[in-house]
Amino acid sequence: MEKLIIDGKDYGNDYTAYCRAYNNRLREMFIMKQLHEIPKRQPRRPKIKRYRTINYCTSRSARWHKILSYVCIYLGGVALFVGGFIALLLT
Repeated sequence: MEKLIIDGKDYGNDYTAYCRAYNNRLREMFIMKQLHEIPKRQPRRPKIKRYRTINYCTSRSARWHKILSYVCIYLGGVALFVGGFIALLLT
């Protein structure tokens, strides 16, 4: 079995006292560090976004024009469907 020694002090078989001394030493080491010496947490890598379509539009206005054109086409189709349905009812 290895000897339990910290800073030259032999703890014999008292593993609890050894762990307590080790933890106290670690705590002292962290308290003594200056803030700029503590490593900053690295930013997390962004998650890979899958199954997304690639937007080839070059500007924001082009995107809005595309969205508005889809909305207008949808509303036009609905208007034609409703008009056709009403025409069938009136005949």
